[in-house]
Amino acid sequence: MSLIQKLVALGLSDKEAAIYVSLIESGDLTASELADKTDIVRSSIYPVIESLTKKGLARIAANSGVMRYTASSPEKLSEIAKEKADKFRMLKQDLEALTPELRQEYKGAKFRPKITLLEGKEGMIEGFEDTFNSKEKLMRVASSAEKIFKTLPGYLPKYVLKRHLYGLAMKGLHPTGPAASSMIKMNIMKLDQSVLVPKELYKFPCDLAIFDDNVAYMSHEHRYAIKVHSKEIAEVMKAAFDLAWNNVKRMNIQP
Repeated sequence: MSLIQKLVALGLSDKEAAIYVSLIESGDLTASELADKTDIVRSSIYPVIESLTKKGLARIAANSGVMRYTASSPEKLSEIAKEKADKFRMLKQDLEALTPELRQEYKGAKFRPKITLLEGKEGMIEGFEDTFNSKEKLMRVASSAEKIFKTLPGYLPKYVLKRHLYGLAMKGLHPTGPAASSMIKMNIMKLDQSVLVPKELYKFPCDLAIFDDNVAYMSHEHRYAIKVHSKEIAEVMKAAFDLAWNNVKRMNIQP
């Protein structure tokens, strides 16, 4: 492990460690010299020097016509380490004092489903790609189809291909229309089963996906996705979905 890596392990950033070592080795340097020596752009040198100064690890060199910087004695690192050790020791004592109370609260705690909110288009894509972790390798989807194409143009074909490469199958329930037809045609690897419902009778304002112990909702109007992680909720939603899917399949509605 290099000296810089050791300093990073002690809590300095990569840039702080590089600049501190350069100052230790050279005695004192200007910002330009530090930039040349460390390969850090000059505009980034100043905030790092300021951070090192606040930590007591650097200072402006005395009696210099040009602004030069020098490192503080390495003993300062020992002082910083001691201060951190003292803080951790006090924190440990506080936590030990709280443990009996926390344990009592923990025993009485009831299970709560884990709810995750993902915002914006990036969050929605993250919600899609979370399905790749499915252990059951099956996701149940009630989708508007049309809204996905509008919200994330160009993304859906890439997602379907990647999903198929992961071996993740889909049972789909979609309102009739060109978008649903396009989605069904993406089933090149024959992993998916989709059925259609009359668009004029059933409207899907948001998308629903059920996989493993997760139930996810995606709003295209407001650009967010919500995932509820609960085995109990997922099981009842799977049962309701399968009941609807099997009944719709008997209708045999064509694109």
